[in-house]
Amino acid sequence: MLAFLFLLFPTGRLCSRRWGPAAWFVGAVFAATVVDMVVRATRLWQDPFGSFTEAETSAELIVLLFLIVARW
Repeated sequence: MLAFLFLLFPTGRLCSRRWGPAAWFVGAVFAATVVDMVVRATRLWQDPFGSFTEAETSAELIVLLFLIVARW
């Protein structure tokens, strides 16, 4: 949501029409994040007293670090 704040700051509108794809991208990333959080929450609540495996978290962390390095 902070990205939308920066995109819409000072007037509440995009600076120009060229910023439209950036706003759609931010919205898509936000929606994907919400879906990911809902899926994780439902997986955790299927077995609330079981142990949460760290394998998924480690794999996702490795992919995230790779994407950050690839961005540079």
